[in-house]
Amino acid sequence: MRWYSVAGEPTLQAGLKAAMQQVKGMGFRVGLHTAGPYPERLAEVLPLVDWVGMDLKAPFADYQHTTGVPGSGERARESARLLIESGVTHKFRTTVHPRLLDRAGIGRIRRALRAMGAHRHVLQHCLDEALCAGA
Repeated sequence: MRWYSVAGEPTLQAGLKAAMQQVKGMGFRVGLHTAGPYPERLAEVLPLVDWVGMDLKAPFADYQHTTGVPGSGERARESARLLIESGVTHKFRTTVHPRLLDRAGIGRIRRALRAMGAHRHVLQHCLDEALCAGA
């Protein structure tokens, strides 16, 4: 049996779909944790997953400022849309770092998700002491 080691974003891995198919074929359920940077790859594996946890970094319009990646907000929005429309059980999560995201930003994320039809968004507190120390 071949094992895949996934570091970081799973939808970046070329073998993700095959690994999911193998796991499903063994009778197991499949969960996916993603930040949604590759909506086309997410669409490809959504039929294979039983649950998805998607991390949202910022309000979609502010993504580039937070991630430093042009177009990242639109890619995250498209992944969120695909996930919501798929009917797959899911939860959206946002890690709150006080220097990067304020209450108004959290409100904008939640309003955008509600407008898209999402029902579950949870906040996670920044637990990385080194990262949070600069807050």
